[in-house]
Amino acid sequence: VAKKLQRKYVGVEIDETYCCIAEKRLEMADHDTRIQGYEDGVFWDRNSLGFQKRNKRPLAVQRRLLA
Repeated sequence: VAKKLQRKYVGVEIDETYCCIAEKRLEMADHDTRIQGYEDGVFWDRNSLGFQKRNKRPLAVQRRLLA
């Protein structure tokens, strides 16, 4: 997620297998910039899928409601 948001990141892993998996995921992030649960500048809780589909208000209205 940090890479997709163009932020700095560091990773530490002792197991070589998981290091390889992480490297592959970082390479994939260059081609797929979508972030699960991130839409219109908002990170949604993974249990809020039903609310996301029902809530089709414009983002500006949503921000005012949450402020």
